[in-house]
Amino acid sequence: MKAKSLVIVLLSVFFLFGGLLTAGAEVYKVKITHPDSPTAPDNLAFLYLKKLLEERSNGQFKVFVHPSATLGTQREGLEAAQVGGVEIALSSSGIATSFVPELALLDLPFMFNSFEEARTAVDSPGITKLLSESFDKKGMKFLGFYENGFRNITNNKRPIWKLSDLKGLKIRTMEAPMHMLNFRALGASPTPMAFGELYTALQQGVVDGQENPFVVIDLDKLYEVQKYTSVTNHIYDAMVVVASKKWFDSLPSDLQKMLTDSFRESVLYDYKINTAQSERSLTKLLSTKMQINAVPADELNKIKEVGQKAVMKELYKKLDPKTVDWWMNEVDRIVKEVRGN
Repeated sequence: MKAKSLVIVLLSVFFLFGGLLTAGAEVYKVKITHPDSPTAPDNLAFLYLKKLLEERSNGQFKVFVHPSATLGTQREGLEAAQVGGVEIALSSSGIATSFVPELALLDLPFMFNSFEEARTAVDSPGITKLLSESFDKKGMKFLGFYENGFRNITNNKRPIWKLSDLKGLKIRTMEAPMHMLNFRALGASPTPMAFGELYTALQQGVVDGQENPFVVIDLDKLYEVQKYTSVTNHIYDAMVVVASKKWFDSLPSDLQKMLTDSFRESVLYDYKINTAQSERSLTKLLSTKMQINAVPADELNKIKEVGQKAVMKELYKKLDPKTVDWWMNEVDRIVKEVRGN
């Protein structure tokens, strides 16, 4: 009986002090900001990341996800991450180019033909290393990419069947220099504005159209204020996810690893649900009053040729030509491997 009592006492002491140690461990609050709706794949991926971090850290991570730009625009989110105002921020690669110019290389139109090509490229070791080093210099820890999908064009004037149909269309774009340059070269009139202003701008005719993946057109109900969708798949919309470097560096090494490992799992989760949601969204759009057309291949090639020529010329002016050449060769190598060439 005495031995049994001693075991009970020892176990009680273990659980008591174990509980005290857990309770006394430092708690790290994680504010995550992004512009998309609560039902968007990236928000669901962040909620999955929240679940992983809070469970695996036994509550040391306390994660708060703020969708719909409630903490500010994409640019403001990146600025907040720089100074530690938020711990994690998401931005389209196009907007993040003002912080890391090399990201403009992802805005070369028609670089990828499939999700597999794009995902393999953006997750490759060489590109990850380049971007990690660049973000470090800007006070941000590069975690990786989520995705929105491939961008397509909607408008209220006419379906786009050929290159000349783009002429004069006032198209809302992000504040992404290469996006604007591409549409300007195609004869359209690019008009940058924050996404939160887009629905009303389309409704009131401030702009004729916009360009976004099927998921965004569906979940943000742009089909209510647009007549035509023309399938171009002109740019893969990679969404950059960064952490405040100051905050990340302050974490114990085991929590740093937990964060990066858990984020990687959330990326795979994002890919899975975005693939499914893209298919659902296209099906949904086909059931609306919108007219949807696929741009013929020969005209798409003309659009590609004009846009790529203009963007490549600018990339060589804005970036180190050696970096541009390296990036293009790396992407070409990866795409050929994926295609089995």
